[in-house]
Amino acid sequence: MTLQEIARRPWTESDKRDLIRFWDSVGSIFLISLLMDRPEGAIQTEASRLNLPRRSEEKGRHRKKWTSEEESRLEQAVAQFKEPDGRIRIVEVSESLGRSVDAIASRLADGFDDIRDFRKTIAFDRDALLEKAAQPAAAAKPVADRRKLSMIRTCLSCSKPFHSSGAGNRICKRCSSMDESDWY
Repeated sequence: MTLQEIARRPWTESDKRDLIRFWDSVGSIFLISLLMDRPEGAIQTEASRLNLPRRSEEKGRHRKKWTSEEESRLEQAVAQFKEPDGRIRIVEVSESLGRSVDAIASRLADGFDDIRDFRKTIAFDRDALLEKAAQPAAAAKPVADRRKLSMIRTCLSCSKPFHSSGAGNRICKRCSSMDESDWY
């Protein structure tokens, strides 16, 4: 399946549930895109439509410019974590440099003319990520009122699951945007 065909594939309810499940557990849009066999832009767009929370990066890791020293360290890490078949273990490269997987992927992709060729050079433990996503989320600190919790809720209008910011948010983004036209 070409990237163009992948980009045009509609989102099924199962795909949406998988994206919601992967969103917090996997921690990288790039890895989610590899797991779901979809482009990163499609992942981001659907996450926005599902009202999933913005990605949170540790302070100092997000959108930092690459220094020449970091470029050099990246080359060394890629060489160190390259498998015999030439594929790069991107998670290990990310951990060794203290940069996000998405930042590493973005930087490495710059060296390729075709994103499909780049995606073929990446090695990751699919089974470990799927297992991590299947485990229940780590318990957050106790909240006095469960209604204030951000969680997956069912839309009262269309009955589809969506990421709700709290009990007062019971209509998904798609349905609420359709309802806005009713108000004067």
